[in-house]
Amino acid sequence: MRWITSDKASLTPALALLVLMLFYIVFDNVFVKCVRNLVGCRPVPSVVEALFPHTELSPIKPATSLSDSELREVEANRKLLADRYSRRLLWMFVAAAGVLAGIAAMVTAGILLYRSYSTYPNPGQPTVGWLLLAVAAGVVFWMRPDWHMSIMKDVLEKTIALGTDGVPSIVSVMNLLNVINYVGGLALVFATCAILLPRSGGKWAAAGYSSLDVIAEQMRDVRAVLYVGTVQLVTGVIRMSAVSLWTLAYVAPGAWPAVKSFDAVVVFITGGFYTLVLIAIYLPAALILAARARAEVSKLPAVSSYQRDRMLRQKGLSMSFKNMVPRLIALLAPLLAGPLGELLKAYVSQ
Repeated sequence: MRWITSDKASLTPALALLVLMLFYIVFDNVFVKCVRNLVGCRPVPSVVEALFPHTELSPIKPATSLSDSELREVEANRKLLADRYSRRLLWMFVAAAGVLAGIAAMVTAGILLYRSYSTYPNPGQPTVGWLLLAVAAGVVFWMRPDWHMSIMKDVLEKTIALGTDGVPSIVSVMNLLNVINYVGGLALVFATCAILLPRSGGKWAAAGYSSLDVIAEQMRDVRAVLYVGTVQLVTGVIRMSAVSLWTLAYVAPGAWPAVKSFDAVVVFITGGFYTLVLIAIYLPAALILAARARAEVSKLPAVSSYQRDRMLRQKGLSMSFKNMVPRLIALLAPLLAGPLGELLKAYVSQ
């Protein structure tokens, strides 16, 4: 119990995320990049060119004096040309939403960091320090796109980046968009750790807050991290679906079934990983705060277990299934966003 109420417990979300990232790095290197041929596999990026055969559009000729086969070719070219530009616009809309979500995450993290350090003599100093650390980590990711775009980098280079109707700088743009999301996400992780710092005395006591009230305030802050992080990661999954749909317009039509199957798996894995990220950040923090709340309630004299549970529910500190349903939906939202993206692709592809 001493550990639960100590400063060290505040590092738990960061440590849980670090363990998850280590697992990701190991599996990515062993089974995706096949580093050192440890399991005798072929790297996934090496099959991208065969799986995504690029197709160039023929010049659209005047419809006069064309054979039926040439007319069909002209119509197919028009359809592909329309797909390339309309899907670029769709991707642009989703990408803009992702940028706004990343900025919102940074702003939310800054507010929560400042509030968590409000009892310090200069709360702005640690707040700015953590935000700058998140930005510094983002710069490292920006310099190494192969760390977080091991598959999509090759896919984009073989599809959207090519041709007269392509976007040659798409890899750099996607890299920047990913980095914005990573910076916002890291800032939220740092904010979660700061939220878990024990709060006692000082302005909280002067404002009439009981220990249980302080923990309830911390739990509300952790839920804010969850919901903002959920929005950010869901937009990331939908953006992945949008760019996958966009790449189809640069692939030979005969390869579409195989490419769609490959893209669906990549989007599903991305959503699943993002759900694990949310679980790693939110669940340890919520459990720690719930344990602190139970410890505080147990100190109350002559209070029955029913009254204790009721008090926890009223303060929003109960971990019952009924109270956890909205949080469970938020945790699973990135995973569920994958099928939502597939519905979007099916509608646009009609």
